[in-house]
Amino acid sequence: MRTTKDCRRLALDENLARRYFRNLEIHNRRGNPYYTFWIREQEYKNSYKLRLELSQHYPHSEPSLFVESPKTLWLYNYTGTINKLGTSCSYHVYGNDDPNAFVEICYTYNWNSSCTCVLALHRAKIWVAAYEVHLLLGKTIAEIIDEWKKMLRQRKEFNKIQFGKNLSILGMPTYDFLPKIINPFDW
Repeated sequence: MRTTKDCRRLALDENLARRYFRNLEIHNRRGNPYYTFWIREQEYKNSYKLRLELSQHYPHSEPSLFVESPKTLWLYNYTGTINKLGTSCSYHVYGNDDPNAFVEICYTYNWNSSCTCVLALHRAKIWVAAYEVHLLLGKTIAEIIDEWKKMLRQRKEFNKIQFGKNLSILGMPTYDFLPKIINPFDW
């Protein structure tokens, strides 16, 4: 049974997630909840259905993130599948013993209870985008993400030089914008 504090946290996470992911579906709220959502982009080869499973110990334990559809994730030039790689740092996936199981994405190494589901959902979008680039170019997902990080660092340095003097506590975001749709009693 979840505590009131846990229920408040789950409601907050759901509100945050719905703000950024309009097609988010919540399943099994009163048990071990999980979220599903689709990523459909015109330029992508596939549409992707992702699943984020929250354990009974959430937010103190990291949710599990899976690709539900397509079930088979091919490697570049159809040379094999990510499903059969096992645990792979190059592709940011965990291995599993069941060849018919979903691919589990490894999206963080430093989860703590201050993290929200939105982190996992955003990282899922990044992983899918990197997978699509992998299908086009053949680079590993890790190589692609590392290149993107390098580009972001360069942009951040540029912005620091340009905007460094304008940053203040007044510019910090508040959470007043959150929709008041879900309340702790829903959990």
